[in-house]
Amino acid sequence: MATIRLTVLNSIKESNGKLPILICISQKKDRAYIKTEFLLDDISEFEDGRVVYRKDAGIIKAQFENLGELGLSLKTWGN
Repeated sequence: MATIRLTVLNSIKESNGKLPILICISQKKDRAYIKTEFLLDDISEFEDGRVVYRKDAGIIKAQFENLGELGLSLKTWGN
């Protein structure tokens, strides 16, 4: 069963220094990352798989919830 979750890696940065929110797909020991269009100014704006401490955190959360309407669950996939 594959697991899908949101993550931010400090080692992956844009040229302007911002951090992209990534979708991590993992199964057993393998991981793949899909880069999203959302950028964070600092790693502290992301906590426990959620965007926090931002004025537009609710908007970003709503965009990721729209993925659920497409049948994609960000917790586990393949149940």
